[in-house]
Parts: sequence; structure tokens; C-alpha cells
Amino acid sequence: EPWVCSRTAIDEFLSDPHTFVMRRKLGLMSVPSFPLNLNTATDEILKEDFDALRDVQESDYWLFAKYNLNVVPFQHEDFKRWRDGQGVRAIHEPTNFDVYGKIDDIWQDRETGELIVVDYKSTARAEPEYLKPDYYRYGLGSKYKKQQEVYQWLLRRNGFEVSTKFILLYVDGDRRAKSFFPEPSTELGRLDFRTSLMIIDGDDSWIEQTLHDMKAVLDQDEIPEPNMNEPINKYFYQRMQILEGKA
Repeated sequence: EPWVCSRTAIDEFLSDPHTFVMRRKLGLMSVPSFPLNLNTATDEILKEDFDALRDVQESDYWLFAKYNLNVVPFQHEDFKRWRDGQGVRAIHEPTNFDVYGKIDDIWQDRETGELIVVDYKSTARAEPEYLKPDYYRYGLGSKYKKQQEVYQWLLRRNGFEVSTKFILLYVDGDRRAKSFFPEPSTELGRLDFRTSLMIIDGDDSWIEQTLHDMKAVLDQDEIPEPNMNEPINKYFYQRMQILEGKA
């Protein structure tokens, strides 16, 4: 049977092959993460907004006009499955990996017909580093870039013409507000969000070799050395040092 390979597993491998093998091959449970309920809420509301445009194929929208985009939310019978169900999937025959990822949105260029991958990002930063092009070369920004490149690769493997560019739509909670309750007589608080849109060049050429590297690591008997720059590995190392009386 094909080995199910999520977009998250690819990201995990790139960050730390040690943790990737421990989790994906040996069944180590993942460390529970704190639920990002506010981020999830903004995602759901954004989906409602763009689904309304998708249903009527509306391209006359303030955000598209602001960034000079001649696009319309992509309408396809499988779209909700790609977003809310099993994700966009493709079998990578050389490794027999069933690669998949769940997208946030797809817009279509009305002139070229190409699909543009769109991802929603929610944050509340005093300094919006995400507006700087260098942000996507390192750290978290680099992870965001690779995430979208996997989605581009998956859509291309499904036979679609995909733009080399992808879009990150940021909604940024305004921390400059003077009050959460602008109308004290009501129980409803308020947080305004600034909206920014980043158009970034994607390059999925790294994915093919990465999938082969993942297969090679899964097939070998040895567990790779941990990347000690990863916080989870630092934690376990310090914990073992304490338990062994070496700290």
C-alpha cells in the first residue's frame, strides 16, 4: 500500500529527520500543541467570505482591486474535498508515497487560467516582519513558503496549470487599539485586523529529491542524529541529563 505522506510530514523531515523517523516510522506520539482557536476562527470566516464570491464567480472585490489582481475564487467539484476533506493528493510512484495537503484557497487568473495557491495567515504582531521579502528565506517564513510549494506541486501532479506565484493573505490583529470594549454598554469586545497580501514566487523543484531522501531514511535501520536546534530535542536532552545526574 502507498505510504501516506502529509505536507506536515515533509516539513517535519526537513526540520529534523530524527523526529520524523521517531514519529512516522516508530510511532512516537507527538507533543500536544495548544489549539489555535482564534486562528481557526479567522480562517473559517475568511472561507465564508471567499466561498460567497466563489459561488457567484465574482471578481469585482475590494481586495483584488487593491492589489491589482484579475482573479476569481476557483470553482471545482473537488474543491471542498481538497480543503475540508482528504486534501489534494498525488501518488509519487518512485517512492510509493501518497502525498497530500489541505489547502485554504485557490484563486484563478482570469487571463491565463492558471491556478494561484492562497493561504490564510492570522497573527497579531507589533512589527509585521511578514511584509519583508527576506522573511521567506529563513525560519518560519521559509516553512510557509515550502508549505505553499507542496500545494503547487500537488495541483500540478493533478494536471492543473499552476502559477509560479502563490499568495499569503495575512490578517493581523491591531495591538494599537486603546480598548477591547469600544462600546462599554455591550458585552461584545472588538479586535480589528489589518489585512495584507503577499505575492511570492514559488519553486517546487526541491520536492522530488526530498521525497527520495525521506524514503531512504525510512528504509534504513539507523535513526538519524537529532537536530539540536529543535526545541523538542533540547528538552529531551536536558531531561535525560537531569535523570542521569549529569546536569
